[in-house]
Amino acid sequence: MQLPHFQKLGLDLSDFYLGTLNVSIAPYTFELENSQYTFSEVKWHPDYPAETFSFSPCTVEHQDRSTQALVYYPHLETKIGHFQDSSIVEIIAPYFTNVKYGDRIELKLKSQQVKLKLETVTSTPPLK
Repeated sequence: MQLPHFQKLGLDLSDFYLGTLNVSIAPYTFELENSQYTFSEVKWHPDYPAETFSFSPCTVEHQDRSTQALVYYPHLETKIGHFQDSSIVEIIAPYFTNVKYGDRIELKLKSQQVKLKLETVTSTPPLK
């Protein structure tokens, strides 16, 4: 449902699969900075509030296949009531025929657009 809205704004996603490849980068999290595309206040559904979306080019490698793709980021601050694990990167790519849950893939991100952070777990002292 979002595809025609992005196309009107200048991003043609017609060559991509209509779904995301969700990649865990745990124990890292990520932030998008200076993404190639950012679309603010996109009203893509009549029953949902407008949202902001960003996209950053990346490369996905799986087995012997490498393809150009996009990091897809619906900004959490505009997606009220939806929890997104900050260690999951959503990727929009052409369809991969051999990818299955649990497969390892290599994700090449643009370091000037996607910042990775190592999450540290802090422990609290035991109660006495």
